[in-house]
Amino acid sequence: MKRIYAAFAVVAVSLSSCSATPADPLSDLRSAINAGKECPELFPLLKAIPNSDDAQGEMRNIGCYTVSSKRTDAERAAIDPNSDWIGVPGGKRVEVSKECLDASKRAANEVDSEAAETLIRRTLEACQGTNEWLSAVAKYPGVMGMVEGYIPSVTDIEVACGVHPDTAVCTDFGRLEIAG
Repeated sequence: MKRIYAAFAVVAVSLSSCSATPADPLSDLRSAINAGKECPELFPLLKAIPNSDDAQGEMRNIGCYTVSSKRTDAERAAIDPNSDWIGVPGGKRVEVSKECLDASKRAANEVDSEAAETLIRRTLEACQGTNEWLSAVAKYPGVMGMVEGYIPSVTDIEVACGVHPDTAVCTDFGRLEIAG
């Protein structure tokens, strides 16, 4: 009888170790980011997450584009700590017009990069200012090739306006005093 109980105890312990929650590599990456780890320390964690758009977005959010990149999130956030958009002074979420939202949704859903470029320009024309455009990008991050949960930053609008400077949004953005 003791052997049966002993065998049962061994099986129970074995089963309990099987039910342990496996490590979540994305949570590990996010924890390391929140702990202030630098890009070279984060890339091994990123490599442990194959083909993850979420992980790539997390790295882009903090300026880690390559293993030798320097984090820029703290520097950008210091521009205006109360801004909803990293590195954008006076950045606030606003209600987005239907026209701006529709244009952003179309751009976010486009898979052809050439067609998407035209649709991105359309978002910059349909939205009336920096905060409206960034609010739309927050709702539809695919506009800039990002994933859900992405927090738009000054980099997004700089990239878009570098290609389409003569749009309503980029004209508004040009009036902001951005530390260069």
